[in-house]
Amino acid sequence: MTDQQTCRTCRTVLFICPRTGHTVQGFLAEESFDTTEADRYAPISCIACSETHFVNLATGALLGADAKPR
Repeated sequence: MTDQQTCRTCRTVLFICPRTGHTVQGFLAEESFDTTEADRYAPISCIACSETHFVNLATGALLGADAKPR
């Protein structure tokens, strides 16, 4: 069973991993996001590098996104 199947009220988030440069798909449980908070970041486990990245819930931008991939 995939994460998407176990989370019926999930939101899909696409972001670029700052370590690998790959586009990654992550999921957020509905209760973990609130679109009224423009500067709120949520931790997302990255399947490309196995680290946790913080994604802005309103814009999809990563915290520290100006950093170049290593």
